[in-house]
Amino acid sequence: MRKFLFLLFFLSMACAANADTVTLQLTGVGDGHSIPQGGNLAGGVYTYPYFFSVTKGSVTTPNVALICDDYTDSVHFGQSWSAYVYTLGQIVNSQDPNHPLGKNGVGQMEANQRIVGPLVPSLTTVQAYEAAAYLYQQLLNFGPKPTPGESEAINFAIWGLLVNPLGDGSDVTQNGGFTASYQWDPNTTKTPSALIQQAYSAVTNNFNINNYGDMRFYTPVISCPSGNTSNCGAPQEYIGHNTPEPASLVLLGTGLLGLAGAVRRKMRK
Repeated sequence: MRKFLFLLFFLSMACAANADTVTLQLTGVGDGHSIPQGGNLAGGVYTYPYFFSVTKGSVTTPNVALICDDYTDSVHFGQSWSAYVYTLGQIVNSQDPNHPLGKNGVGQMEANQRIVGPLVPSLTTVQAYEAAAYLYQQLLNFGPKPTPGESEAINFAIWGLLVNPLGDGSDVTQNGGFTASYQWDPNTTKTPSALIQQAYSAVTNNFNINNYGDMRFYTPVISCPSGNTSNCGAPQEYIGHNTPEPASLVLLGTGLLGLAGAVRRKMRK
């Protein structure tokens, strides 16, 4: 029985250690949920929410709301691409050379390596990802439908945290949406810069990664010749929450639990 339980533990740890791969398709923006309706349009660009169909194996989950953390790349409606799915813990402790942070936080993926934005130069890239997770969680705390001002301010703040140096060179700090003040509640306005400083304080003062266990980072799978990334059409990276597992994995889990129960009953006899 102990050997069986150890096997279950080993299998669960092995599954958790590797990044999943999914197919994303951008299907809409804003509250419209469909092309081309909706969209919180600030500074000439769309902001959260972006809606995707997420396909893993044979299961497709529609209308998954994600937030973009990459201002220097672009995608178009209907576009599909493959993405690795990372937890925040996998980013912080990544041993996967396919991740933009690479092994032990050293960039190995030239085509999509992120660096810290100019407003928070004292943060590490890992801390910038933590700050992005913190800001996204603040947005979710507003409930299922945050106001456009809340969505826009937080999305621009996240864009200010992480920069892809191999993108198109766009500087989010020069966008009017970044420099604007957004209505937060009837008595408060906030700027993306102020939100970045709030996130900076959060990640440099007892940040608890365990509070973000359900958060997922959808990092595009890119195959580019070394030194020739400008023509690869790199999609953007997005942040969201875990989507349902394929039915086959659910059935596998149910079967293993049932087998564990059968073994336990046999041991009792």
